[in-house]
Amino acid sequence: MAAGAAASSRRKKRMEQDRAKRREAVRKKRQARLKRAEKAFGELSDDGAVLPEGRIEDFLSEVVQVPKNKLESEAVELVISSSRVRSRKVNGGAGEFEKSELLGAVEKYGEYVRKSKDIDGMFDRFDANKDGVLSRSELKKALQAHEKKAERNVKGVQAKLLIDDKDIDFILEQSDADNSGAISRSELLPAIAAWEELAAIKIEKRKKGSCTIS
Repeated sequence: MAAGAAASSRRKKRMEQDRAKRREAVRKKRQARLKRAEKAFGELSDDGAVLPEGRIEDFLSEVVQVPKNKLESEAVELVISSSRVRSRKVNGGAGEFEKSELLGAVEKYGEYVRKSKDIDGMFDRFDANKDGVLSRSELKKALQAHEKKAERNVKGVQAKLLIDDKDIDFILEQSDADNSGAISRSELLPAIAAWEELAAIKIEKRKKGSCTIS
């Protein structure tokens, strides 16, 4: 029995070490991406304060290290729309985006921009009846699969989040642009981003001592 307990303890220790390594790898990746964002912004901005909308794709290409012609238009638009809150409109509607807002959007969505091509595979996998959209139930299954791969922790303990009907309601409100009640291929990336916003809130509640995350 003692030997079994010792072996279990060693396995637990190895698992904790592996999780710590993954968390550190993610931290370093985000840090490197932010550094590239700072550098790219400085090179592309005329005044170091704002960036014209016409240069966003060049900026993102440098930051996520994907050729400009390989960037998914929906992913680019996601960054633009999330940065538009404090943008200034100039010259016939072209936007200029403030550095803090743009860097914040890159920090939040940078990994999705980089992996946006994977969205097609995810969509095809969960569009069970092949009708070209994800129903509520299909969307929930897709997000649950996404959550299984997520690296989340609360006070050093790995955390997995549940996705309920209220979460799906919120996600549809945020990403179902045509109000169809389902998610199209182009809406799946914003849907994942909306779930990540919810996940961040849930994790913050857990850190503050809430008893339940759902």
